[in-house]
Amino acid sequence: MVLVSLAVRRFGPQIGGLFGGLPVVAGPILLVYALEQGDAFAAQAAASSLVALVGLTAFVVYVAVLGPRLGAVGSVVTGWGVFCAVAFLVALPELSPVAGLALCCVTFTVALATMPRPAPGEHPGVPQRPRYDLTLRASVAAAMVLVLTSVAAQLGPLASGVLAPFPTITSVLAGFATAHETRPTTLHLLRNMIRSFFSFAAFLFTVAVAVEPWGTAAAFTGAVGVMLAVQAGLWLLAPRSARDPR
Repeated sequence: MVLVSLAVRRFGPQIGGLFGGLPVVAGPILLVYALEQGDAFAAQAAASSLVALVGLTAFVVYVAVLGPRLGAVGSVVTGWGVFCAVAFLVALPELSPVAGLALCCVTFTVALATMPRPAPGEHPGVPQRPRYDLTLRASVAAAMVLVLTSVAAQLGPLASGVLAPFPTITSVLAGFATAHETRPTTLHLLRNMIRSFFSFAAFLFTVAVAVEPWGTAAAFTGAVGVMLAVQAGLWLLAPRSARDPR
């Protein structure tokens, strides 16, 4: 979390979106499921995680829209409720991985088209960060991951899968950006986060369809490769404005 935050400061919100939208937490959680519960459990959980990205997208859009009105804490905490409601709603029909991937791609596209943008002529200013910013970010992220993994371990594959992409790193990045970064920088960060969800979805889809026939090691290795390939393609195809908010 600290490294991601430092990268955001050094290279801009594109890097924050790049890492904030990757399965930094969900990937290891699913790997633990595969090792402890078996490949069939991991496949079902990954399929649930895939459609739960619709809820994660709803969370990001919610914070982007209501962050200025509710504040960082208010928008993030109520956004968790939005994530859970949307994620469990779309996960209940237990869609196939192909249908889940299609639903995710449509959701990401619609979200990018409707996300708020900085007002014309509005430029990033100087952020107001407290001295304890990095320490607090790391502490919050660690606490959320600990609670999430403890709870998810007691649930079945559907609920465990839905909770795997719970907005942990996303909450920290979005919340602290809302609190301490300028509005244009925050919106740019959140937009790039959703853009990188395409590669997140590619990772989850690959695990869901490959972990049983290929086995854990091959499936997760392949999923990482697919994720990186999609992310590289997104970077190359992204408009210049997506790489630099200035």
